[in-house]
Amino acid sequence: MLLQIQNVLSGPDLEVVQEVAADETLFVDGAATAGWRAAERKNNRQGGSSPLIKGALKKVEQALHQNALFQSAARPKAIASLMLS
Repeated sequence: MLLQIQNVLSGPDLEVVQEVAADETLFVDGAATAGWRAAERKNNRQGGSSPLIKGALKKVEQALHQNALFQSAARPKAIASLMLS
């Protein structure tokens, strides 16, 4: 089931995440995280390990933990790993 949740991030947090996502220098070849069979077919860019990417993902994770709809729909014990792609 896919659930679209609106307004998870506040305006200022959304601006930060959008600015980070717009900086192509912070992204790496997505094939680097793929298994050996998928690597040759995977064609995307993913957020690298820069502090800016980590900070943006932390803002998203904190907002999800505070969102009542997300909490009731997903009931997460923990969020394993977010990725910006």
